[in-house]
Amino acid sequence: MATHGVVSADSHLDLGYLPKDTFTSRAPAQWRAKVPRVVESADGGQWVAGEHGEHKLGRWGGSLRDNARGRRMRASGFVLDEHRPFRINLRLADQEKDGVDAEVIYGIPFLAEQIKDRDTAAVSIAAYNDLVAGWAKAAPSRLYPQALLPGNSVEAAVAEVQRIAALGLTGAEWDYLVTYKPVWHPYWEPLWAAAAQHRIVISMHAPMFATTTVGKLPHLDPHPASEAAWLSVLPMQMDEALASVIFSGVLERYPALKVVMTESGIGWIPYLLDRMDYEWEEHYDTMDWKSLIRTRPSDLFRAHMYATFQKDNVGPILAECFCPDNFMFGSDYPHPDGVWPDSHAVINATLGGLSPTLRKKIVNDNARALYHMTP
Repeated sequence: MATHGVVSADSHLDLGYLPKDTFTSRAPAQWRAKVPRVVESADGGQWVAGEHGEHKLGRWGGSLRDNARGRRMRASGFVLDEHRPFRINLRLADQEKDGVDAEVIYGIPFLAEQIKDRDTAAVSIAAYNDLVAGWAKAAPSRLYPQALLPGNSVEAAVAEVQRIAALGLTGAEWDYLVTYKPVWHPYWEPLWAAAAQHRIVISMHAPMFATTTVGKLPHLDPHPASEAAWLSVLPMQMDEALASVIFSGVLERYPALKVVMTESGIGWIPYLLDRMDYEWEEHYDTMDWKSLIRTRPSDLFRAHMYATFQKDNVGPILAECFCPDNFMFGSDYPHPDGVWPDSHAVINATLGGLSPTLRKKIVNDNARALYHMTP
């Protein structure tokens, strides 16, 4: 099999593509009536959770938008079925078509928030993590699924970090927008400590919602302008998460800790780091910021944090000066706002002017080093 020199640091395995018995076959007997399961409706299979199916999680089966990328995917042979990105042979064939050697794979966003009940959420998350840990063994040098972490209990989150480390997973996605306490809060100290101890990379993925004036929030009037604005600003809504992690001081307290901003884009990050450095220097003594961190924010980012992008014309140009070892390309497969099957064309268009060394870092080496990928 040919080597293409590209790693996708942001790919996906959505709930819709999972087998119907993902949760019920892995949960203890007393939880099987509460964990996610598929029920039939007039609109086809639907994922629900809760004893009475009160938590609606989404449809069973994949979907493609009728946008330019969705049409391109169909024309390139991405034929929808209920399992395609879960079926190892089809997924690897898709990656060969895209020229991608390995993938970091994210799962089900906001599962704990959707289920509500803390114990049911923890059992469901454990079942998903068990599934992907076993699933990836079919192609261990190519598939690097990231676990899910509960956000409603630090005890449950720590326990799951310990468990997924034993399963051999390399990292975990943490839904920072719906955590019990903000990510900077001392409440989460045991989680950061556990992640550092077990070398589990913590990822915070671009949110499905984040802003208060645009998007799909219930109190907003629907309008195409709102939808367009939401899609445009969504990645940059991770600015508070990035700054909160740095100013919380956990990166100084736990030198082994690694944190990823996933699908955030990168062009805005150098400005934010400059801004954080400026404020840190201005207020280091007057506001006692030295009690937060003693290291320059941008230096903490370079030592501990990473960010992924799919299409970003500005970020790669700034990478050499700011963060050559911290930015990583991702195809976003199989999402129809990603770049599959045109990863190499996008890389050539957006990174073609970089030095070969820097380009190789961004599309391959940085991800391989972070996740200890098998060559």
